[in-house]
Amino acid sequence: MKALLVRGALFSLPLLGLLAALQAAVLTGARHSQVHQPGKVNLLMQHRIDPELAIFGSSNALTDFDAPLIERLTGLRTFNMGLDGMPFVEYQALLREFIAHSKKVHTVVLAETFLTFDPLPAVASPGRLIPYVGEPAVYQTLEEIDAPLAWRLSHVPLYSFVAADAELYRTAARGALALLGRPPADDEKQGFQPVDALWRPMEFPGSAGPSERIAQEFDAMIGQLIARGIEVVVVVTPVASECQATVPGFQAHRRRLREILGARGRFLDYSQHPIAADHRNFYNCGHLNVRGAEAFSRAFVQDLQAARR
Repeated sequence: MKALLVRGALFSLPLLGLLAALQAAVLTGARHSQVHQPGKVNLLMQHRIDPELAIFGSSNALTDFDAPLIERLTGLRTFNMGLDGMPFVEYQALLREFIAHSKKVHTVVLAETFLTFDPLPAVASPGRLIPYVGEPAVYQTLEEIDAPLAWRLSHVPLYSFVAADAELYRTAARGALALLGRPPADDEKQGFQPVDALWRPMEFPGSAGPSERIAQEFDAMIGQLIARGIEVVVVVTPVASECQATVPGFQAHRRRLREILGARGRFLDYSQHPIAADHRNFYNCGHLNVRGAEAFSRAFVQDLQAARR
């Protein structure tokens, strides 16, 4: 029996070592990608970007805020940190990390639509955050959304292979190409993802309903930003007018955002803006195409500058 155990160990240890080396290679490659959405997570977590105007949000931020255009119009170095499928409850990890290390930012935009206070049923695109599970800001957020997942990623050897999605391996491949001096092209411009597509209506996902805990975290985050001397701008991005009635709790959500911000920052609401009335500005109910993003970004800069006069 003892001999059998020894033979099993001799067989297993090299295999485990190989898997550990493979995991290290995947995570190293993933951290070296600088393109697409995981790439900008890397840039932020490695403190390699420090814009004066930083835009955070989910896919509505990603496609609506034309960062290069905003930078040209304001003269402020601008970066769009919008991430598809990642509402406030998850992106707050990145925002906490960013403000803890930024030396140049003086304006943070929180781009919201209608899911700000909704809990997530699972971590959105875990491959973006797995390489940074050891960072306190990331671990805290993963633990809030899925405590068993956070614990296993931190304490169970090789668990990243279980939790990883395809995006992690694609990101690792891009990082490997970058290490070889062949970085792939990026489809984003300073974090902005232009979408050249025509209008197609969509059904909005169901809502789990707002969480008071997440609303309190949003309130606390605004407080942290202000305590660091950072201007806070909460933006309700355009939703096509003809779709707004189908969004669960949309009007109540807008009111709650304004209520939480109060007089501590600027509240810019584009739900009733003329841009929202023309579906040619959208590629679906909640996301602007390139035409709409240009018009919206110009309107945003105009309103931001007018509020500062």
